[in-house]
Amino acid sequence: MSFLRKRRGVSGIISGLFLVAVAVMIFNVLAWQFFQYDAYHRILLERDQREWERFNERLTIANVQGGVNTLRFDVINYGSVSAQITDLYLTNLSATPYSQSRHSLNIWIAPGTAKTIDTGATIEVGDTYRFIITTARGNAFAPIQSTVNETLPGGSQPAPFIFGFGYDDLQYYKDGQWRPAWKIPGGGKYRMRIFLNNTYAKDVRIQAAYSRMTFHLDDFQSGNRRYCALDGDQVVSARTGQYVYFQEHDSNLFNEKRYYLFIELFYNFVGETETYGAAVAILSILTYP
Repeated sequence: MSFLRKRRGVSGIISGLFLVAVAVMIFNVLAWQFFQYDAYHRILLERDQREWERFNERLTIANVQGGVNTLRFDVINYGSVSAQITDLYLTNLSATPYSQSRHSLNIWIAPGTAKTIDTGATIEVGDTYRFIITTARGNAFAPIQSTVNETLPGGSQPAPFIFGFGYDDLQYYKDGQWRPAWKIPGGGKYRMRIFLNNTYAKDVRIQAAYSRMTFHLDDFQSGNRRYCALDGDQVVSARTGQYVYFQEHDSNLFNEKRYYLFIELFYNFVGETETYGAAVAILSILTYP
């Protein structure tokens, strides 16, 4: 009888240990599932974060400067994350076959900022290139104008000057101040200036001996022209824009007239002697009393 009571006590202990073991196993399984789900959820969040950062990494390439031995350009970060530029891929389109090269970069640019990058990649004057830059997140960016050193717009004598028609891009000088010249007071003579963009990959010298700004009345009658001589030789740097200055008119403008304005430019590349010609026309200028 005593032996049976002892066996019943042992079986109770064994049953209790078995229940504890089962409970521990169930807890371990639940804990493992919880930790696995947490790790999986964390990986998803990290992936989504990387995708969000990659999508919001947005760069613009501007002011590409070729013909200066090495490739330089500005990068503007208009995205919402910092970007690390890691590689430059450069293709020489003038070589046969095309010559491709990779250049390592390590440049950080914060959101909303711009930075000028001197890549150190050697380029040959007269050759045409295409390039892209890549980032650590795997994005690739190319300039809007995808080629460098390409003669624009083409042909044996390209027209290199672009007028942007901005409100302050054409101005006259009066009472110690430069003012927009879309309407000009009649009865006077004024100095003039115009903002021109040089699309060449070379510096251009505009020649004062031949260049001028010409005002024509809209009837084009003889004797109704007015001239502004160029105010000395002026150099416009490669792929940049700047104001070009002219002297006062040779005689007063008429009151309450509409003028057609033509800018006659003769120029040469800095360091070269050949003279080229170009014209910029703006329609039209009003005078008032």
